[in-house]
Amino acid sequence: MKADVEVRSNAWHSEFRPRLGWQEYAFTQFVLTSIKMDRCQKNVNAAINDYGARASTSWEEDRKLEAAVTAAKLADQPEWISRQLQTTRHGCELMIDRWDQLGRSLRSSGEWKEAERSLALDLIGLLPSLRDGQTSIDASEGADPLAHQLAFVSAEIERLEEVADRLADLDANARASARATYGAELTKPVQLLLRYEREATKGFHGYLNELRRELSEPTATLSAPPAPPKPVPLPPRTPTPLPAPVRDPESSLTYRDVAEAGFASAIAIRRGSEFAPVGVSVVHSCHAGGQSPNRRDRRAVKALSRRG
Repeated sequence: MKADVEVRSNAWHSEFRPRLGWQEYAFTQFVLTSIKMDRCQKNVNAAINDYGARASTSWEEDRKLEAAVTAAKLADQPEWISRQLQTTRHGCELMIDRWDQLGRSLRSSGEWKEAERSLALDLIGLLPSLRDGQTSIDASEGADPLAHQLAFVSAEIERLEEVADRLADLDANARASARATYGAELTKPVQLLLRYEREATKGFHGYLNELRRELSEPTATLSAPPAPPKPVPLPPRTPTPLPAPVRDPESSLTYRDVAEAGFASAIAIRRGSEFAPVGVSVVHSCHAGGQSPNRRDRRAVKALSRRG
């Protein structure tokens, strides 16, 4: 992949412009994972096409190989493997061939050897723990053992041929689907390639995000940071002058003096003292030396102010 990596690095280098060593490394890995993604996609397409081509040219050979691989486990798990072989046409044909060989051996020698007897019991799916004593391949007392075993072999071959005939249509449909590459994604080679592609895609996006984050603004790390804005000075506050006391045009007293005089007069009236016109200084002294007004005093002052 070296040539592809160099071509893509030269094409993308001006866009990302890595400057530091670790940025160069991230960029190289980013380019490498993109090449891996492309190769995985090409290999997936090639594997799918090969799956369809093999269905057209070597369907029978491949299915027989699968049946043989399954039958190799027959001695370890006879019940399970025997039933599994009977789910496909080629598995049934393999079992028919094994029974045919056992029948020829039985006719030539007149009896089965121990290994041949074990194979017959494996083909019928009998567990090893149930093989002590008489089994279905053994003749009953008084019957001819050879004739019984030959009849048993013939019955098994006939039964398996019927099963294989029923599975022939399913096998033809599976071959037609395989020719159209349906189901290729479920095979182990394609599954492995898809896993490699997912890993490469994850790495590609990881390095891409890292390069975007670090190189989105190339001049930001080289130029000095901008100076903070200077604070705008506020205009000086001018104190607001207090308004001059308002005076009655016909008197030298202010309205505050008049109010305080009315306040003191109201207190004197409420206490029963004799009210007489007094000067401002007398009112001030009486107010200062008297007691503090209560709620009734304040109500009296408000009443006098409303009356003018």
